[in-house]
Amino acid sequence: MKHRILSMITALALCLSLLPGTAWAAEGDAGPVTITDNAGQSVTLEAGKYYQINDGASGGGVTEQTDAPVGKAYLTYADGVLTVFGSRGYVYICGKMTLSGDLKVAGDPTAQNNVNLTLTRTGDSGPTLSLNGHTLTLEKVVYFEVLSDDQPAVDGGTIRFTKLFGNSIIFINSENANAVSGDLAVENAGLVNINGKPPVFQSLDVKECNQVQISPDSNNTTELSSVIDKITIDRPISLSVFGKYVDGAEPIKIEGVMTTDGKIWAEGWGFDSGTHFIDSSVTTPTAYWVGDGWAFYTPGAEGTPAKLTLDGASYEGTLNIHQADSVQLELKGENAVTQLVAAALTLTGSGSFTGIFSSETSFTNNFTGTLNAVVEYPARTYTVYGDRSTSDFSVRGVMCSERTPLTITNGATLTVPERGSVTIIDLESLTNHGTIVNGGDIQILLEEKPQGTPNFGTIVNNGGVTIYPTVDITGEEMSAFIKGMGLSGTGTVTVEKTDAGGNKVTENYTNGGLKLLDPPGTDGKLDLSNADTEDTSNWNTQGYKWTDVKKDADGNITSGTLTIAEGFNATSVTLPDAAVTIVTEGESCIGGLAPGGGGGSGPQKTELTFAGPGVLTITEQVNIAGGDYNSLTVDAGANVIANGGIYIGASGGVNSIITVNGTLTATAGFGAVIHAGSVAIGDTGVLNVSGTDGVLLSGMPRNDDEKYNNLFSVTGNGRFSADCSNYNIKVDATNADEFPKDSEGHTDPRAVISLPADYWPENCEPRVNGNAIDLWDTANNKVYSGPLTIHKNHIWSNDWTDGGDTHYHACTFEGCTAKTGTAPHYYAHGSTACRDCNHPRPDDAPDSDGGGSPDPGPGGDDGPGGDDGPGGDNDGPGGGSGSSGGGSSDRGPSTYSVSIEKTEHGKVSASHSRASGGTRVTLTVTPDEGYDTSALTVTDKSGKTIVLTEAGGGKYTFVMPFGSVSVRAKFGRIADGYEDCPQDSTCPIRSFTDANTTAWYHDGVHYCLENGLMNGFGDGAFGPGKPITRAQLVQILHNREGRPSINYQMQFADVPGSAWCAEAVRWAASKGVVSGYSSDTFGPGDHITREQLAVMLWRYAGSPAATDKELHFTDADKAGGYALEALRWAVENGVMGGYGDGQLAPQGLATRAQAAQMLKNFLEK
Repeated sequence: MKHRILSMITALALCLSLLPGTAWAAEGDAGPVTITDNAGQSVTLEAGKYYQINDGASGGGVTEQTDAPVGKAYLTYADGVLTVFGSRGYVYICGKMTLSGDLKVAGDPTAQNNVNLTLTRTGDSGPTLSLNGHTLTLEKVVYFEVLSDDQPAVDGGTIRFTKLFGNSIIFINSENANAVSGDLAVENAGLVNINGKPPVFQSLDVKECNQVQISPDSNNTTELSSVIDKITIDRPISLSVFGKYVDGAEPIKIEGVMTTDGKIWAEGWGFDSGTHFIDSSVTTPTAYWVGDGWAFYTPGAEGTPAKLTLDGASYEGTLNIHQADSVQLELKGENAVTQLVAAALTLTGSGSFTGIFSSETSFTNNFTGTLNAVVEYPARTYTVYGDRSTSDFSVRGVMCSERTPLTITNGATLTVPERGSVTIIDLESLTNHGTIVNGGDIQILLEEKPQGTPNFGTIVNNGGVTIYPTVDITGEEMSAFIKGMGLSGTGTVTVEKTDAGGNKVTENYTNGGLKLLDPPGTDGKLDLSNADTEDTSNWNTQGYKWTDVKKDADGNITSGTLTIAEGFNATSVTLPDAAVTIVTEGESCIGGLAPGGGGGSGPQKTELTFAGPGVLTITEQVNIAGGDYNSLTVDAGANVIANGGIYIGASGGVNSIITVNGTLTATAGFGAVIHAGSVAIGDTGVLNVSGTDGVLLSGMPRNDDEKYNNLFSVTGNGRFSADCSNYNIKVDATNADEFPKDSEGHTDPRAVISLPADYWPENCEPRVNGNAIDLWDTANNKVYSGPLTIHKNHIWSNDWTDGGDTHYHACTFEGCTAKTGTAPHYYAHGSTACRDCNHPRPDDAPDSDGGGSPDPGPGGDDGPGGDDGPGGDNDGPGGGSGSSGGGSSDRGPSTYSVSIEKTEHGKVSASHSRASGGTRVTLTVTPDEGYDTSALTVTDKSGKTIVLTEAGGGKYTFVMPFGSVSVRAKFGRIADGYEDCPQDSTCPIRSFTDANTTAWYHDGVHYCLENGLMNGFGDGAFGPGKPITRAQLVQILHNREGRPSINYQMQFADVPGSAWCAEAVRWAASKGVVSGYSSDTFGPGDHITREQLAVMLWRYAGSPAATDKELHFTDADKAGGYALEALRWAVENGVMGGYGDGQLAPQGLATRAQAAQMLKNFLEK
C-alpha cells in the first residue's frame, strides 16, 4: 500500500509539473525580483505570468501580459529563475532591478546563442541593479551590461556567470558616480570592465576571472593605485587601470598582470602553440598567458639564475628559455607543456608537470610534486618520471644504445603504445627501475651470448617482444634469457634468426620463456570442424591429439576431446559444432578459436569445455555466435586467458551460458569483453574481466516471463573481478517491461543479477537504466565502472586503512569495497597522527583514552557481518556486540584468542593465549617419545592458513592477524630403522650417486627402498628431484600388492603388452586406481602432479571420505574439482603437507622424493 500511495503522489506531482507556467512554484507566487520603470512604478514578478519589456521611449519597465508576447522581448519567473526571451538574443531592460533574494537569470532555453542583457535607467532612486547583498547568477548570458548616469550602477552583492558557450563579459558604468556603491564579487567572467568616479567601488572580489579593466575618472596615479588596493583575486589576472586623458598628454595607466600577492608584472604576448622563445630581450619580470594558466619569467643577473614559474600552464609546443645560462623552474598547479628547453635547469615547487625537459648542461630535480615527464639530459639521453608514453618524445620509436641510453625511474611507467616501439641495441643502455607496459613492439638485438640474467626491471608485455640474435644461441639459452627478463602480461616473444644455410628461422616463446611447439599445418591453422576420426599422430611434433570422437546415426560429430601439450601454438583452431573438451596439459597458445558448422548460420549445438591444469591463452575473440543453446564451461582447475573476449549465442539475442568453475580471465580492446545470455560463477570459479565494456547479457531462451531471471550469479567461494571503463555488468533488453517483476509489480533488478546479500560490494546495487539493468555506483550516482570485486569470503588486511573520521581493515581483493573493524582514530599524548593509520591529528583532537582501535569486527555497525572479520566471537573489547569504544584508560589494543586443538602423542604450547594483531606468537611443539611432528597448521576464522616460520628446536612463529586463530598439530610414530638410521654405509640411499642421506627425503626414500617399493636407475642414480611418472607410481603400488597377475582386458593403445609397466597398469585399471585419459590412452610417461598423486593413493585406499570439508591453503582454489576430496583426505591424514608459505601447490609436479615420503606417510598410518 505504501508503494501505491507513493506512486499516486509521484503521478500527481508529474501532472502538476506539466501545467503551463507552474514549475515548482504555484501560479501567482511572488518572486525575489522587482522591476521599476523610469517613472517609479514597480512590478514584482510572479510565477506563471508573462512580462513584456517596454522600451525607454514609453518609460521602460515591464507590463504583465496574459500570453507570451509575439515579436517582443519578455520575461517569465518560476522557482527562483528569471528567464529572458529576446529578439536574436539581445535584451534591453530600461528600469531598475531590485532583488529581495538570490536570483538566477537564464537565457531563452530554446535559443542557440547566448543572451546579451543590458540594464539601464535614469533617475535618482538608487542603483540600476540593487543586489542588496544577494547573488545574481547569469546562465547563458554572455554579455551583461549595467548602466547609470548620476547614481551608482550596482550596489553590494555577488554576480556569478555559469553555463556559457564562450567567455563572458560584464560591463558596469556610471557616468557621474561610483560604479559600485558597495562590495562587489564577480565570479567566472572572462572580462570585468568597471567605469566610474573614484573610488569606483568599495571592494572588488574577483574569482575565476581572466581580465579586469578599471577606468576611474582621474589622472592621479595615487588614486589609480588605491583602486588596485581594493581588488582581491584568487588567481593571476590581466589588469588594466586607465586614468583620464589630459589635453596634450598621454593617458595615465597601470597595465600588466596582477598576481595574488598584489604584484604587477609586465604582460608579454600570450602563446598556446608552436615554439616560443624567451630571450635576452626580456629585461623585466614578465607574465605570459599560457593556455588556461600563466608563465612568470624573471631574468637572471650575474650569479643569479633566471626564474620561470608555471602556474596552471597548458602549452602544446616548445618553450625555449633562450640565452639564459641557468633557469630555476618553479611549478604551481597543474601544468602541461610539450617541451621546455633550457641550458641548465633546476626544478622546484610542489605542483604537477606533464611534458619533456631538455637541458644542455645540467638538470637538478628538487621538485616535490607530481612529475610525468621525460628529461633529455645530456642530449639524446632520456630519463622517465611518472607516467609517460614513447610517443610523447619519439614518434618513430625509442632507440636504446650506448649513445642513447634510457632510464625509467623508481615508480615511473613508460607505455609503448600499439604502434610504438623500443629498440634495444645495447643491453646495458636500458635501466628500468619502474615499469614498462608494452602494447607495441620491443626489439632486442643480441650481438653476443647474454651473460647471466638481464636487468630489464618490470616489463608488462601485452604486445610483442622480438629478439634478433646475431650469434648462435641454443633454444635452452634463449629460454633462460627470456625467463630472466621477467616478462608478464598477455603478449608473446618472437625470435628471428638465420640458420647455417642462411634461411630465416622464426621461434615463438611465451613471456615465461617456454618455447612453443611448431604450429600445426603450414599456416598454423588447425581445422577439426569435420574431423570425424581420432588422430594422435601429431602429439610428439605439434603437441595435439584428437580423441574420444563420437558420432550420431547420420555420421555427424557429437563430441570429441582436443588434448594439447605444453607449448602448443596455433594461429587458429576451428572445432566441430558439437560437445568439445579442450584439455590443456601445460602453458599453450591459440590465436583464434571458433566452431565451424551451422550451415552458414553459425554454431547451433556447441558445448565447449576447457579442462586440464595448463594455462591456455587465446589471443583473439572466442566466437561461438550462432544458435540459442551454445555453452562455454571452464572446469575446476582449468585456467583460460581470453585476450579478445568471448561472444557466444544467437546474433539477435545472445542466449547462451558461460559457466566458470576454474579461472577465466577475459580482456578486450573495444566492445563487450563477454557477450552472452547468462554467466554463472561456481564455488571454485574466478572470472576476471577488463576493458572498455564488461559483461553484456541478453537473456536466455526461456518463457518470456523467465527470460531474464538469474542471468548473473556467484556462488560459494566464487569470485568476479572487473575493471572496465564504461560498465562492469549490463543486462540489455528490447524493452524494460520484459524484466521480471516483484510481488507488487515493480521491476526487480535483483532477480536478474542474482547475488546473496553478503556478496554485494559496498555502494553497489542493480538498477533499471533505460532498457537495461546496470550495476549502479550509489555513492557517485552513476553506472559502476572501474575496479570491482564480487565475492563472499573476504581476506582482510592486517593494516589499518584511513577512512577519514575513522579507520578500518579493508578486503585485500582489488576492487572490493568491504571493510571491517571500523574504529575511531587513536591519538597518543603529544602525537601528531593516529597511532594505527597515521591520519593527521586535528588541532582540537583530545588524547585518546580508550587504548587504541578497538576493532569491533563483524558485530560492529560497519562490519560486513558473518565470521570473516576480526573482532567476532567476543574477540574485541566490546564483546560480541562489536562495541567500538569505552573502557577505562588503561585498556590496551584489542586482543584475539590463540586456541590449540587437543591432540595425541605430543603437545603444543603458545607464547600468548591472546594477542593483538601484528604480534609475533611463538609455538613450541613437543612430540612424545617415539613420535614426531607430522603436521602443524594455524588458521584464522575464515579458514585461511597463516604462514609459519620455523625457528629451530621445535619452535615455530607466526604473525597474529586481527582475529582469533586455531592451532592444529598431528604426531606420527617414528618407524624403527628410518628416523634412527645412522646414515652410514649401511643406509640403502648411500648406494646412489645423486641422493643425500641427510636430506629431508631420507626417511621416505629409505622406507621405499627397504620395502622394495622403489628402485634407482641403471646409471646408479635415484633421481630424487626428477618428476615421477604415471607408470612409475602405478608400478610402486603394484609392487606393494606383491605384483599380482590380473585377468583384465586392457585397451590402452599406448601401453603394449610388452611394456615394463603393462602388468602394473592392468592391475591399477582393474582396481579403479587409474582410468586413463580416454578409453585407449593412459599416458605412462606423463609426469604426475601432486593432486594426481593424491587421487591415486586415495583411490588405492578405497576412496575414504575426509572429515574436514575445507582445504586450508592459500592456493586451494588452484586444485581441480575432481581432486578436492582426495586432497582433503591426504592432508587430514598426514599423507601430504603444504609448503612453509601456506601453499599446497596441487598443480606442481610430484618428484620421486616427494612420492616416496607420501607413500611412507600413507602406508604407515
